[in-house]
Formats: sequence, structure tokens, C-alpha cells
Amino acid sequence: GSGTCPQGKVIFFTLEDAPGEAIKPRLEACGGDSSQVRYAHGMIEKPDDEADDARMIRLNSELDHLREAIEAEGNVKLLVFDPLEEYIKGDGNSSKDIRAVLTPLSKMARSLGIAIVAVHHINKRSKDVSAVQTVGGAGAWTQVPRTVLHVINDPEDENVTLTRRRLVVAGSQTIANGN
Repeated sequence: GSGTCPQGKVIFFTLEDAPGEAIKPRLEACGGDSSQVRYAHGMIEKPDDEADDARMIRLNSELDHLREAIEAEGNVKLLVFDPLEEYIKGDGNSSKDIRAVLTPLSKMARSLGIAIVAVHHINKRSKDVSAVQTVGGAGAWTQVPRTVLHVINDPEDENVTLTRRRLVVAGSQTIANGN
């Protein structure tokens, strides 16, 4: 299909990259509006606490708090978790544990009309398996999301620096065409 996605705010949960040093400059280099992005790594428990005092949110037990924050922010269209597994308490190799979080998270996103991008790292044996099997841990990581995309190095680009060309390829899709 073609068209544009709805414009709105982004809440970006990140533990691995410093927003000001890595994410924001990349976003702006691609023409993104950084004023629409809120960076978070957890929840502030007391009104006087600073952002640095926030503790990590656990999606298993605090999805209602996340919903409240999204509604309070207003016009949120995208949630990003990088990496998602850091915000889930439980066994990343257990489909039961992962489904117990991803299913309600997905339902919340649908009810709020927002999209979720969840970063999940590939496993070490990624060269010997199919694209879906490169996702480490439980099968639920690729079975619950509607669409799984993989970002891979372009095999035709021999540059091995950070500027190496990347490709986005479809991994799996659990919705029918046209839906």
C-alpha cells in the first residue's frame, strides 16, 4: 500500500543507547521531528523525582501505568522498546511468559490506535537458520506480533563500518493481506 502514517508523538524506552548521543542525532539526520519524541526508561514514583530517578517499568505488572502515561501524554502514535526483553520479567525462552506480556501489550496498542516497535536481538547462530529462527528465545517473540521485520547488513556492501548499508526484510506476518 501507499500513503502516510498518522503523525503524533513517540515514547521511546531505551536502555542501550543514550538518546542525546545516538538516537536523537540519527532521528534528525533522517528528517524526524525530535520534539515529538519522549525518551523513557521507567516510571517515576514520586512527583518530586527527576527522570534519572525512574525505575525500569515491568510490562508484566505495570501495563495499566503505561496506558495511563500514554493517555496523559496525548496523541501518542508509536511506542518503541529497545530492547523489549529488558522490560519483561520472566523467562525469555518461555513462550508462556512472553505471550503473557505480548498479548496484553498488543491488545492495549490496538485499543489506543498506536503502533509498537520492539527491538529484539538475533541469536548467535543466525547464519545457520531461517530468518524467523534468528530471533533468540521463545517462539512467541515472532508468533504474537502482527509483523516481524529484520534489519540486516546488505551483503553487497563490503563496508564494515557503522555506515554500512542495511536492509529491512520481512520475517513473518500473522495478518492476512488487506487487513
